[in-house]
Amino acid sequence: MHTPLNHPTLRTLALAALCACGLALAACSPRESEQTAGEKVDAAIAQADAKIDAAQARASQELNQAQDASAEAAAEVGDRFERTAKKMANAVDDAAITTAVNAKLAQDPQLNVLKVNVDTRNGHVLLKGEAPDDQARARATQLAMQVDGVRGVENQLEVRG
Repeated sequence: MHTPLNHPTLRTLALAALCACGLALAACSPRESEQTAGEKVDAAIAQADAKIDAAQARASQELNQAQDASAEAAAEVGDRFERTAKKMANAVDDAAITTAVNAKLAQDPQLNVLKVNVDTRNGHVLLKGEAPDDQARARATQLAMQVDGVRGVENQLEVRG
């Protein structure tokens, strides 16, 4: 059975018409640049290389900034650690001085340790409380000054006799 498209002449004419339309469309389309495929690939590679170089430069700059910031942070942490260590050492020294002064005062029969409060800050001893007489008050200062690490004594003991 012969349908209109099965007819050999119509088929040939339809194919010719399609080819003519394809050629007409190809002629009407805007022409791309005169670059060859190889030149286009080379241009694309050059663009990619430029982008990679720019990204590497940014990454290197950011890495340098991060290293600088890290070094500054490490230095600051080191400084803080050193200051904290000194404060802790001073606190331990002050506690040892306070303990030693209390022990010295406890050995004196006229000074009642329970009535003398000893505070130490940075090697400076503060004595507060009561002493039985002026001699015991002066002796408290002398005893405190005998302790290693004591830089000075402020005697605020009140004589009650």
